[in-house]
Amino acid sequence: MTAYTLFLTDYVNIEFNLRRNVITSILAFAMNLALMFISYRLVIMRGGLASIGLWSTLTSWIFLIRFGDIGMTTAVVRFVSLCDARRESERIRAYLDTSLALNGFLFTLLAGIGYLVFSSSIDRVVPGDVVAQETARMILPLMFTGFVLSNLSGLVLGGLTGLHRGYQVALITIGGALTQLCVVVPTVPHVGLAGLAWGQIAQHAGMIIVGWGLFLVALRRDSGLHRGILPSYVSYVALREMLAFSLKAQFANLINGLFEPISKIFVGRFGGLELLGHYELAYKMVSLPRNAVVAGAQATTPAMTRLMTENLPEARALYQHTRKNLLFRGSPVLIATVLCAPFASWLWLGKLDERLWVFIAFLAAGFMVNTLGVSAYLLGVASGWLRGNIVSSLVAVFSMVLFCALAAAVLDERGQIAGVALGLALGGIVNIRQNSWLLEDLR
Repeated sequence: MTAYTLFLTDYVNIEFNLRRNVITSILAFAMNLALMFISYRLVIMRGGLASIGLWSTLTSWIFLIRFGDIGMTTAVVRFVSLCDARRESERIRAYLDTSLALNGFLFTLLAGIGYLVFSSSIDRVVPGDVVAQETARMILPLMFTGFVLSNLSGLVLGGLTGLHRGYQVALITIGGALTQLCVVVPTVPHVGLAGLAWGQIAQHAGMIIVGWGLFLVALRRDSGLHRGILPSYVSYVALREMLAFSLKAQFANLINGLFEPISKIFVGRFGGLELLGHYELAYKMVSLPRNAVVAGAQATTPAMTRLMTENLPEARALYQHTRKNLLFRGSPVLIATVLCAPFASWLWLGKLDERLWVFIAFLAAGFMVNTLGVSAYLLGVASGWLRGNIVSSLVAVFSMVLFCALAAAVLDERGQIAGVALGLALGGIVNIRQNSWLLEDLR
């Protein structure tokens, strides 16, 4: 490695807080993993696996309302990270303030419409279970409130991420998880799923307050900008600039994000709430540890965005480093997840559940292949070339639907989960083939 390369590597780590961003992102996902184990255990103790299935069903249907989202969170990260905070602080405020004002109105409207639609047709969302339908009606207002707050917290944390404060984002996420845990532990044993919903409200409200404060402090420290505390610097110019990117990015994000909720809706429809409860546990058991590894790669996205415009050789080096980390860290994590499945089964269900173990093994295999395509997916985000991400996500969703439908017709429940795993794997493979050219000679 030349002295010049060493200098550039040090510059990337210092200027973009890269190492700190990666480490704290992994710690944040570890905290969320612990939160998931504890909260789901409390729900199962009170209402059984069917309660987990009900929660999974409602969150999956609520996610579909995001088709009204115009993608400002992704745009905030990209456009803020392209700015120099020391000279373009007002421009940064315009990006985030405009996004908060627009999404505050838009998501409140979407939540109101969603509540009216779901509450009036709850027998279709949760068919055949009167008790579950009554529970759903009770917690839907809380879940939609959490839906609005989670979007706003994502915007605020996106602003910090764009300022290369990913380590602060991770610490805020850890604090939010602890806040949720403090609410969930005393409330879920008494009020069930409503306690889980209240925990999410407290989590995201706290993250908004702390994240916004740290964003203002960071911007003031970098530039000396002293603008008002409220997000009042709304700019039509900033909105028009972001929309050109955000609509493309949001379509890619939505298609990518559809995989999980649609798979849960299919499993619930074919197998009922209890089987969906098993699938929810298995999916979370595999996806959260895997996401802890992926979070390290995601933390490099702001740095990659800048490097692709300023220093392409260093961007190539960062891409190669990210790809190797995903391979050599992701595979052991997923293998360890399968080996720890009996312990997870005992922790959640108080027994060794073979069905849960098999589901975890299938999903881990699918995610192992899918993870290999993550660096290529993030390369598409950093470059703004999103066609490959859209194509790979569409392939994953449609292949999963096809495989699950065929399995439901001719195989058992294990065949359905195997179909989900195959969809995950195909998505990762297609992503590599679609985006590997963006930095040239990387194959």
